[in-house]
Amino acid sequence: MKLDTIIVEKNDPVVTITFNQQGHNNSITRQFLDEMTMMFNIIEKQNDCNVVILKGTNRFFCTGMDFNELISSEKCESADILFANKYKDLLKQIMEVPKIVISEVEGKAIAGGVGFVAASDIVIADYKATFSLSEALWGLLPSIVIPFLIRRIGFHKAYYMTLTTMAINAEEAFKIDLIDKLTDNIEIEEQQLVERISKLTTDSIKRIKEYYRYFFEMSDSILERATKLSSSLFENDEVRANINNYIKYKRFPWDK
Repeated sequence: MKLDTIIVEKNDPVVTITFNQQGHNNSITRQFLDEMTMMFNIIEKQNDCNVVILKGTNRFFCTGMDFNELISSEKCESADILFANKYKDLLKQIMEVPKIVISEVEGKAIAGGVGFVAASDIVIADYKATFSLSEALWGLLPSIVIPFLIRRIGFHKAYYMTLTTMAINAEEAFKIDLIDKLTDNIEIEEQQLVERISKLTTDSIKRIKEYYRYFFEMSDSILERATKLSSSLFENDEVRANINNYIKYKRFPWDK
């Protein structure tokens, strides 16, 4: 199976998925979403796997939507809603898959990358990790990320991250429960954690995740509204101009 945007390693009962868009700081492209979805569809059916690890490369976990791909493509409502739906469906699948999904964050998690963190069951990070929702800088909104983020850290902390657009460091992220384990050595922390949680059966994991979802229901109406808003903002002329000016001239919208 040829994969261009991710690297997959299987060491029963663990599957490790490494984001491999190194030339694009591990941004999210349509191909990346397709390959990730395909892998989770495969993993979901594997009885000999009960832990999935997501990780980045070169101090980038994931930096969100690939702006170059957005700007290079023609405005097309159907394509934008398809992208938004694919991203939403992937986050939902990460949340619901009967496996324990661990995000290992070394370096930057930005925008849509925070969505993968928020949808994961467990998050391990080192002290150099940072997290930010930068969408509002361009006139966008992290509408799909927000329901998953509220589920993890609560309404006001998610609201604060959205409004300020500022990066928070690992210690701050740990205080608000965006990170579960903060460590100097992710590899050792991962080994100790996996040694314990890998003893759970897939059926047990499924029951636990299903039961806990009752306490924070992610309704279809919320996610549908999120995807429609996201795709409409991708189509907005001012938003696209803001992003285009940054890509071409490194100018922020407020720069004259």
